[in-house]
Amino acid sequence: MATNKRPKKIVIYVSPQTKIAKNEITDPVWFPAALLAAHHGGPNDWLTLLKARPLSLVEIPPIIMHSIGLSRKPMALWHEQMDTDGGRFDYGAMPFGRTPLQSDNCPGTPKEILDRGIDRASTRDALKNLRVHYATLGIPLFIYVAPIAQCDRALDAVRAAYRDIADNQPETLPNNDFTNEAVKNYHVHVNEKGATDASVLLGRFLADHLAPLDAGKRATR
Repeated sequence: MATNKRPKKIVIYVSPQTKIAKNEITDPVWFPAALLAAHHGGPNDWLTLLKARPLSLVEIPPIIMHSIGLSRKPMALWHEQMDTDGGRFDYGAMPFGRTPLQSDNCPGTPKEILDRGIDRASTRDALKNLRVHYATLGIPLFIYVAPIAQCDRALDAVRAAYRDIADNQPETLPNNDFTNEAVKNYHVHVNEKGATDASVLLGRFLADHLAPLDAGKRATR
């Protein structure tokens, strides 16, 4: 907000498996926070990260070696691929994302997903506080809950947990839209087919929720 153009609207795209807690990082995949600190942050951001995730001090080096390595060549190729594809990262082409998720290798269950965070008060409070914060700045904020795999069998639980928080009605996508990741009970990344299907759902949401706001503003001018 301090260094970029003021947004007209904000959409928060959240995975139902994500737990949000102040000064705490417990999710298996927290690495994006470190990447943001590396690219856009300063010493205070790194101190905040270390406070929230003390183990990151020893976790960062092996994660770097496993994901991007010391060579700049893979990163350059990924950047080129993202530029070519309009910003989409082909997660399904990664070594750990090539196998589609199937019903017989789907590890998620309603209890495990609930335990991962969708019914945590801290997550709900954080999202509510974000909405209030940006409302005071005159910026509409929408919360969009990502689709889950059909084999999770947790759609009713997800909808119940986000009933008064989300601006969309969470949906399921076919199992083979997701990659079968090695981390137990963790499959939120979509492959190429899933990217298309998930984008269609998000596009409908944007058309239904954002376009009317723009039309209303034009009508009052």
